[in-house]
Amino acid sequence: MGKQSTIKKQRRLARAGRPDASAGAGPSGLHVSVMTGLSDGRSLTLHDEIQHCKSALLYADTVTLYTLKTAFIGSMAHAATMTTDGMLELLEEVAPNLPNASISADQIRNLRQKLTNMPPRAQLTAKQKQTVSGLKVQLREQLAKFHEFGETQLEDSRVGELEPAVSSGVLVIDPIFRDENTSSGTFTDDMLNHWMDRLSEVLSASDSFPFLDEQMTTLARHAVEEGRIEAPKIVLDRQSNAGLGVGLIGRLPNFPYANMSEVLDVRRELALPLGRFRSGIHSMQTTFPSNALDEDFGPRVDDVYKLRVEPAINEITELVKENAALRQLASGLTSKTSAQVGGTASTIGVCVAPQHWLISATVLATGMGLAAWESVRERNSNSRQIERDNQFYFLYETNRRSEP
Repeated sequence: MGKQSTIKKQRRLARAGRPDASAGAGPSGLHVSVMTGLSDGRSLTLHDEIQHCKSALLYADTVTLYTLKTAFIGSMAHAATMTTDGMLELLEEVAPNLPNASISADQIRNLRQKLTNMPPRAQLTAKQKQTVSGLKVQLREQLAKFHEFGETQLEDSRVGELEPAVSSGVLVIDPIFRDENTSSGTFTDDMLNHWMDRLSEVLSASDSFPFLDEQMTTLARHAVEEGRIEAPKIVLDRQSNAGLGVGLIGRLPNFPYANMSEVLDVRRELALPLGRFRSGIHSMQTTFPSNALDEDFGPRVDDVYKLRVEPAINEITELVKENAALRQLASGLTSKTSAQVGGTASTIGVCVAPQHWLISATVLATGMGLAAWESVRERNSNSRQIERDNQFYFLYETNRRSEP
């Protein structure tokens, strides 16, 4: 796919707003709301958001992402469709923050006024026409710089990596701002108010499990302590559940290498192990010594991974290796038996059925493949037993499938 096509797809994704959240799961589906802060406050790269969404999509049926970054990215994508006057108004507001800007907000304001007050071209003198032509050249240069800056930010954001999940209907990107009535003088205050509204929604939703990154957890803790936001106990319990489930998946060493398409494949193929993993997380969460807003919650999840998950994954790995040895034994015996039966069949001229049916019938009739049959049966039984007996088998298999 060419660069222009990629950027167009990223623009469509960034402007998509909020699709139907019910597209990916039925009414009983587990829904996780991922909410992230601005990290260093400067970069719009969605690296952390992508990792959190991948982890959440493996744990939940549907996910909604709340981040100011995508709101800013969506604004940049929207700017490409603005009228000239709308673009000038936006440029007037953001010019002080543009890198290497060669025109100030005052200059843009004067330019807008000149264009607004300009009479029809037919009434212009030669000098005025020359002035207008100069203004248009200046305008095109500034708009080109803005578009270039916006496209660079859009591409660097990596928002396109979320596209497979959004297209599948399992990931929703919340637009954050519910209205566009933000003036240049109160934009920062309005932005903060909208953001706090979204945090309040996430922490009061009756049908969602919140997952907040470290920055948002700190903000939520202070907001709850100061009485600005209420967080019912059931929401805190659900947040702890999501913090454990999503957090443990995100700590898998190979998981960062998995792309979104691979994540969607894994969640389809490991439905049964995921159910056991969710059940295990629920049991663990009910006795967990802290809730997700406590400062020690993250370190305690680290302890769970080191002391319970990592040893369990290592144990499963060894069991699978032992099972692989059985598989190799069975494969060798089956090959040997097949060769023997094949030779006998060719000698007596029995060719009335496909060879694999003939071999199977002869093996069962003569007992020549008894050892192989028992090995295969034992291997299959062991595989099912390994999967059934380990609540962390889902994590083991996810980590294995994420290997680079």
